[in-house]
Amino acid sequence: MTGDCPLCLAKGVELRHSHFMPKSLYALFRTGDLEPVRFSRDAIYPTSKQEKDYVFCADCEQCFNREGENWIRPLLPDVGGPFPLRNRLLKQAPVRVLRPSSAASSGVVK
Repeated sequence: MTGDCPLCLAKGVELRHSHFMPKSLYALFRTGDLEPVRFSRDAIYPTSKQEKDYVFCADCEQCFNREGENWIRPLLPDVGGPFPLRNRLLKQAPVRVLRPSSAASSGVVK
């Protein structure tokens, strides 16, 4: 399918059939014989179907694979297993501490 890549803004390029979430993450949402749950406006149901759409060009899709999925997956936990990403984050000092806004502390959404 041809279209515009929303990431690199290339116009009229071949778009790849991209997974909404990396394929390897779906295993994190399965426990025994239970499947991930899909929510839509009309229904909520378990499914092993992976959501896909034609979104990114080949270069951007590859960047997500190489710089995203392949990097992050080993840092995420399996059910009941260690959570290496959490452990790394807990060792880091915050970049900036945010003060709660009056809207957030009052429960009012603006």
